[in-house]
Amino acid sequence: MRQSVREKGATLIELLVTVSIFTILLIMVTGIFSRFVTTERRDISEKALQEDMRLAIELFVREARTGYGSTYALYPSALGQMVVFRNQNNDCVAYSLRDQALQRAEVHTSNRCDSVLYTGFSALTSTKTLVDQLHFLLPQGITSGGQLAQQGFITLSIQARSQTTSIPPLEIQTTVTSRQLNSVE
Repeated sequence: MRQSVREKGATLIELLVTVSIFTILLIMVTGIFSRFVTTERRDISEKALQEDMRLAIELFVREARTGYGSTYALYPSALGQMVVFRNQNNDCVAYSLRDQALQRAEVHTSNRCDSVLYTGFSALTSTKTLVDQLHFLLPQGITSGGQLAQQGFITLSIQARSQTTSIPPLEIQTTVTSRQLNSVE
């Protein structure tokens, strides 16, 4: 049996229909993959921001909780609010917002922590995290010298965002109570 010419190959119209269907499928798959990659990057950025903030806040909370609550004081700074206190190693530490990062400085001194000049700050957050707002709140009952008359606590309120993507900012507030009251000051 001989096959006709039509049975040996595809016509131009059949070829165009096949290429068109393949192109439409390729565009759909590319769109789905693109949305998947965008969503995955966003999720990774959100997790990185959360992890960065969790670590920085955990470092602050650990030191404030084991520090001497009677030494908690707000310290005026040219760059905004700063909290200072004497930690469990009897060193004065300061936490502040600098260069859009939560930063910490430490000074070994026997002077009162609210009368020390703090330099050499180091960032607790990564460069991918931008801290927009940082507020510390101390309880009522602070004496004129900056000392607390009772067990101290600090409320930390922080707002940060990712530098790499446009995810919504992360807002966190936590309150830390000191486990130690009296210090050598």
